[in-house]
Parts: sequence; C-alpha cells; structure tokens
Amino acid sequence: MERTAAEAAAGGKGAWRDGAWVLSSKEINFPYPVALTLLHMVFSSVVCFAITKIFKIVKIEEGMTTDIYISSVIPIGAMFAMTLWLGNSAYLYISVAFAQMLKAIMPVAVFLLGAAFGLEEMSCKMLAIMSVISVGVIVASVGEITISWVGVVYQMGGVVAEALRLIFIEIFLKKKEKPKMDESASWNFPPFTLFLNCLCTFILNITSALTARVTGVVRDWSVVLLSAAIFADTQLTFINIIGYAIAIAGVVAYNNHKLKPKPQGNEQQSADSKANPGSPQDVETSISTKEAS
Repeated sequence: MERTAAEAAAGGKGAWRDGAWVLSSKEINFPYPVALTLLHMVFSSVVCFAITKIFKIVKIEEGMTTDIYISSVIPIGAMFAMTLWLGNSAYLYISVAFAQMLKAIMPVAVFLLGAAFGLEEMSCKMLAIMSVISVGVIVASVGEITISWVGVVYQMGGVVAEALRLIFIEIFLKKKEKPKMDESASWNFPPFTLFLNCLCTFILNITSALTARVTGVVRDWSVVLLSAAIFADTQLTFINIIGYAIAIAGVVAYNNHKLKPKPQGNEQQSADSKANPGSPQDVETSISTKEAS
C-alpha cells in the first residue's frame, strides 16, 4: 500500500503543481478550483474512453459488475476528485512549498486509516515514526510566515481523501480474484506493451525499492525548492526547512520499516519447533529420518 502511498501519488503531485500554476493570481489567474477539477476529470475520461473504446490499446478486463462498480470504482473516483478539488483549493490560500510540506503527513493518514480498516497493525515503532512526521509538519507550520488556516484545512482534507483512495484501492485489489494463467491461451503482446514491460523489468533489476524511496524524497525536496524559486509568493524560512527535514526523516524511517522483509511461515514454523521439540511434526520428522537411514 505504501504508497503505495508514494508511490501512487506521483501523478497527483504533478496535477497539483499544474493546478497551482493555473490558480495562482500572479500566473494564469484562474481562481476556480472546482471548474479546474471538472476539466481534469473530463479530460481523463475522454482519454480513457479513446484508449479503451476507440483505439483499443488497453483491453477492459471482464467481470465488472454493478456491485463492484458501486462498491469500489465510485468511491475510488470520488476520493480522487476530492483530492484534486481540495488540493487545488488549498493553492488559493497557501504556497506550493508549504502545501508540499503539509503533504509529508500522508504516511500518517494512510497508516491510521489503514489500521482503522484492519490493513495495518499498530506497533510502538510505527507510532514513534508517525509522531516524528507529525512533529516535523507542526514545526514547518509554525515557521510559515503567512499561514492561512483555511488553506491548511483544505490541504489536510486533500491528504485524507488521497489516503482513503489508496485504502479503497487496496481493499478492491484484495477482494479481486487473481486471474489464472491459461497455457492454451494466446500469448501475443503488442510491441509497444512488450517494450514497456521489458523497460520496467530492466529498471527494477538495476535499482531497488529503497532507491525508489530515496528518489521520491529527492523529488519532494525539489518541489519545495523549485516552487520557492518559481512562485514569487513563496518564502521559505529556516524553521520551515528544519520542520520539513524532520518530517522527511520520519518518512524515510517509515519507508525503511515497510521495506523490511516479514518473517516467512517456514521461519515461524522452525521457531515453533525449537520452542516445542516434542511436537508431533518433530516426531514425524524423526521417524522418517530413521527409516531413511
């Protein structure tokens, strides 16, 4: 899911930055976030329709029922629209750099909502990491010169909506049955699709998940610094930088914790066997070893 959390947010971050440019009174000056969100969704719908229905580049998977559409697709789409609307509205009141700092609290929202939905397990270590991220965001907020609490509320609402969208996606994927590979089926792939898959595989082989996380952190810092250089209404303070650095340190700790491999079933079974040497499984293993000798 993390990313998840990070990782699915790349497109949303790009849309938010473009929205900031359009909504800014010193740039394009189009102060209508709802209309901008509507244009975004209409454009996305037209492109998806053209790809799936007209050019048929992507085939729609069978099995989409009314129940799945109502219970999964509509909530995910609604949360995505809420994310865009609230995020775009926030840019009318706060700077891009400060909005990016507030978005550092995304792992906290995802973790707490995931725990509420039974997707995450509470632990002292995770609570400590969430506390570090929260403290960093609070410090960054204190250091903001021209803070607008209306913009903060909008931005926090966008963070919660994005976290809910990720939660709904994970629930949908867990409910969905995994397709079975059919040997008799045709395995013909379009050249472009095959090239993209090979490229992704190559990149994953030469990098690691940790590299991707570090790249995400560098990207977030780049957004803050570039927005301060591009937008005239953005003023960074020393306290801003310190608070955001604390929050990013918490995000890095969160990423490292999520990347640690979980204990496998065999290791757990071996540990149980050592704790209970007289278990029936150990007796059976001992008998089979004697028969083999």
